[in-house]
Amino acid sequence: MFLRADCYPVIPYLELHAPQVAEEMRRISSDRYISIANDLIERGSWVGFGLFDALDPARAASFDVNARECPGTRAVIERIPGLLVSAFLYMEAGTQLQPHRDAQDPRFLRFHLALEAGRDAWLQVGEQKLSVEMGRCVGFDPRIEHGAANEGETPRIVLFVDVLMEEANKPVGVHGPT
Repeated sequence: MFLRADCYPVIPYLELHAPQVAEEMRRISSDRYISIANDLIERGSWVGFGLFDALDPARAASFDVNARECPGTRAVIERIPGLLVSAFLYMEAGTQLQPHRDAQDPRFLRFHLALEAGRDAWLQVGEQKLSVEMGRCVGFDPRIEHGAANEGETPRIVLFVDVLMEEANKPVGVHGPT
């Protein structure tokens, strides 16, 4: 149920920029992350550092302040056509999320670029389960049941990117965010 990189240019694009994005992410103090989706957490801690939000003007303003601290990352994500939301998501060791489906309006696809992860961090979409690999980007349709866990001893940190479904297969860098 994971998307093929050869069909979605955003996947190799994000992987190409993984070192730069990871470097900026590491400069963010862990106390700057805020709670997200607490109802999905079975155990542990899952927090986010928002970078972009085209859907919620109130969140967009605070995310814009955050994004100024990560100018390289901001430049990377703003080249993605159909960009809706982006954030760094920080999952502590020992965290597990409940399997869930995301309600969608508008319809979008989700991409996770792994910036830090041990081999015991995973993402499951439908029946397919993948270990999270640093520097690797995976995409999926979040209407399909999905869940994640970090059963290792180090944090799992991803760059989270939601993209309008109808824009997701366009070349990156040609269009800006919606």
